[in-house]
Amino acid sequence: MTKRQVARVAADPQPHPDAKQPGGWCGLAYYRLHGSPKMYYSSYSDEAITQIAGELKGLQAKGTRTWCIFDNTAEFAATANALATAVLVR
Repeated sequence: MTKRQVARVAADPQPHPDAKQPGGWCGLAYYRLHGSPKMYYSSYSDEAITQIAGELKGLQAKGTRTWCIFDNTAEFAATANALATAVLVR
């Protein structure tokens, strides 16, 4: 994956223990967050948002491009979670 510049997603909930952190090529970190504890429905807590934003900022400080997609849209939590994360990352 590294040779072909392919990044592996960090997913929540994680289908495998290693899936919590991005993998593959280190030039891009991609997070796809589906809501926890109820997938697609749950909003992330302030503490979780702070942790996610810290991870993104740390990767950006190392020169890694980051993508973070919130897919917890069933009860409209994604927009608020994304905006809160963006504020903390900036």
